[in-house]
Amino acid sequence: MQKEINKFENERNEIERCLYFLNGNDNLSNEEVAFLEMHITQKKRELVNKTFKEEHPRGKICNKTKRGYLKPTGINIFATTEEELYEKLYNFYFPSYATLNDIYVSWIHKRLEKNKTIGKPSAKTIQEDIGYWTRILSKEELVSMPINKITAADIDNLYTKWTGNGNITHKEFSNRKSLLTALFSEAVILGCIPDSGFVTSIKCNAYKFKSPPRKKYVYTVEERQRLLNYLEALDEQDGYTLAIRFMLHATIRVGEVKGLLKTDYDEHFFYVRQQLVDEHEFEVTQDGATMGKRYRRIKDPKGNANYSIRPIELTPYNRNIIEQMLALHEPSPYLFTCQGRPLITDTFNKRLKKYTAEIGIPYLSTHKLRFTSASLAKNQGQCEQDIQHNLGHSNIQQTQHYDSHATTEYNYGMATDIYDKKYNVTKCNQTFEHKKIAPNLDKLKA
Repeated sequence: MQKEINKFENERNEIERCLYFLNGNDNLSNEEVAFLEMHITQKKRELVNKTFKEEHPRGKICNKTKRGYLKPTGINIFATTEEELYEKLYNFYFPSYATLNDIYVSWIHKRLEKNKTIGKPSAKTIQEDIGYWTRILSKEELVSMPINKITAADIDNLYTKWTGNGNITHKEFSNRKSLLTALFSEAVILGCIPDSGFVTSIKCNAYKFKSPPRKKYVYTVEERQRLLNYLEALDEQDGYTLAIRFMLHATIRVGEVKGLLKTDYDEHFFYVRQQLVDEHEFEVTQDGATMGKRYRRIKDPKGNANYSIRPIELTPYNRNIIEQMLALHEPSPYLFTCQGRPLITDTFNKRLKKYTAEIGIPYLSTHKLRFTSASLAKNQGQCEQDIQHNLGHSNIQQTQHYDSHATTEYNYGMATDIYDKKYNVTKCNQTFEHKKIAPNLDKLKA
């Protein structure tokens, strides 16, 4: 929150004039630069002391603790030196002189707090935000400029630098632009600038973007069968090989496979009740946040739980997979494990990359196994409503996104049915009591 201390406007203007003179004059001697820097520092210190005294007549400006210096208002201001503390307090009291670096710290802390309280934004989104800031934005000169001095021309120059002669795709550009726009919106909220319209008003059709590579969304029928043949021929089977084979015969996410329990199946169905995900803890720092230790977490399946918690028909092939997995006698409540421990998504993908390389087919991530099974079902003539149910989608548009790749990717003919005709699941509008109400199960704690 910006502190409007009108009685100190003259002092603030003097500091601003000195900063402007210092930054805009290349002819100053070293002695003159040193004098101006000392004068600015002293004026900032005086202004912080006056402002602090107004708010806390009996308070002290700082207390030394093992954590550094603390501002006694409930908000921690970390600093390693007294000079750094006064600089941060000045930016706190007068954020109109703050930089995008300062705004980012406020913005990312708010997002972490919202993630803890309401679950949004997701941990994955925050992880991407931190990544874009650390790898790209934090290295730009723009983020060290006073934010109220940044112009549309500065933003345009930054966009031109990023795109160049087609250096990045439009999607990559949009991701960077979205983060920058969010920071300027935060600056408006903090009162640093009156509005951020000049950022969004810049037309982007003049920039040149790299053409995105054509994505391969699914394994072809031939590739899928070669992968299955290779995995089935391995002398040693474990949770990873069996889980990959399972996914090639089911429209299920990797987190849902990892979250399956040994009790999550019966004679006709297996039940998706939860997912087991690998997430990072976030460590709050004075410069923003970093990704800390990774941990496992049980969550509801992705999407609307009324649809994503669902039964899926258990084919004879996948029943055999379950029997092979149980025969390994892994000491865990989870169905698919390796040496008694839950599967890890990164290891899952590394295994898949290794196996596809050994048989000479393109590597596609574990999520594309789900795409493959959905596209295969579409090619076999299964209706969209049944595919939607098996995917756990809440609306048919999501399912059609998966289906759209079936025609272009599958040109090798029809594959062997992955759904058991005994239950006639390809018939549209067929309903099961299991589809209406998925049995409840107390969530296990990771």
